[in-house]
Amino acid sequence: MKEAEIAEAARPLTAIPRAIKPLPPNNILIAEEMPEICDKPFLENLFRPYVGLREVRVIPTKSVAFVEFENEGQAQVALQRLNNYPLSSTHLLFLNFALK
Repeated sequence: MKEAEIAEAARPLTAIPRAIKPLPPNNILIAEEMPEICDKPFLENLFRPYVGLREVRVIPTKSVAFVEFENEGQAQVALQRLNNYPLSSTHLLFLNFALK
């Protein structure tokens, strides 16, 4: 095994980029497998620059958050730009459209 392959295999699963799931678009995103640093103020600051942000709801016991926008187009922009955003050395931000 090459050195790069060994380094990749040693990374935690939460630090390996993921593709966006093929789910129907809507105005609510789900963030999954978040580290403890991702509280409501942290996520509000991260999503605030994106037009149409309505609300961030965090469920810390499940390491999940829901991020609501005014419409699905605005949610799509945030999803495309922030999926796999580095949150820490061991975690990326995993975003998808939430199921309705």
